[in-house]
Amino acid sequence: MFATEPPQRPEEGGDPLFFFGSVKSTGGKPIAGVELDLWHADADGLYSNIHPNIPDWNLRGCFQTDEQGNFEVKTILPPPYEIPKNGPTGMVLTAIGTPHFFRPAHLHIKVRHPDYEEMTSQLYFRGGIYVEDDVANAVRDGLFTSLEPRSGEAQQPAYQARYDFVLKAKR
Repeated sequence: MFATEPPQRPEEGGDPLFFFGSVKSTGGKPIAGVELDLWHADADGLYSNIHPNIPDWNLRGCFQTDEQGNFEVKTILPPPYEIPKNGPTGMVLTAIGTPHFFRPAHLHIKVRHPDYEEMTSQLYFRGGIYVEDDVANAVRDGLFTSLEPRSGEAQQPAYQARYDFVLKAKR
């Protein structure tokens, strides 16, 4: 669904990130109308609907691919963040003697289309801190994108990252 005037929060902290790519079938055919549901932490490593004092649905949104299966969204670059030590996950990590509580910077994403298998994943930035030592042990080959500087933006620094998704048709 395309919104002519989507809501924006110009005061949102963090460096701009332009996340773009394509969605294709396993046969290489571009898929139009795929819904991408994206969410991530804010510039302080906090999530809306989880942490207090963060606006509801902040840095969460859905968008669709165009007729050629392409997408682009402007957001902010999420940072690595520490899992709260006083929460249930933090207490378990403390009990098992985890040396640190950090997650690497990442984007959460769901990719869905009625004719294809839904995909839910996290994407990480190649070379980022904690990708080799993620406390959640969730980093896998194939889930990396390269973070590149994006020139020509009024607000610097700005970055771009590309990821191309492949969906399997439903049986």
